Amino acid sequence: LNLMVEKGWQKQNLIGSYYFDSATNELNHAGEHKVRYILTQQLPERRTIFVERADSPILTAQRRDAVQQAAARILPVGELPMVAESNMIMEGWPADDVDATLQNFAKSRPMPRLPASSSEASNTGTISP
Repeated sequence: LNLMVEKGWQKQNLIGSYYFDSATNELNHAGEHKVRYILTQQLPERRTIFVERADSPILTAQRRDAVQQAAARILPVGELPMVAESNMIMEGWPADDVDATLQNFAKSRPMPRLPASSSEASNTGTISP
């Protein structure tokens, strides 16, 4: 049970590839937000940040460095959190893809229309007493 709890926290505090700019390996806006959330909203004893391993040790080190720099900006005073590598793989979609999908859905949605009122539909009948 304890191992399941630890893995759950690791997954919750995982900074995966979607949180990094693929060209620079710097944290993107969503990554900065996730690090800020972990450092300010999680329980103090659960503020370890886990970084998903990249395809090479050099890229993984760049990712860890980017997370550590963000942590130093967010918490400029005091002890910095632990940043650890993780074999866990982040599931999901990049936020930009989700946003584009929702934006396209909103553009293609038909305009809302109310059904014809019952009085318009019954104008051809007689009035009952």
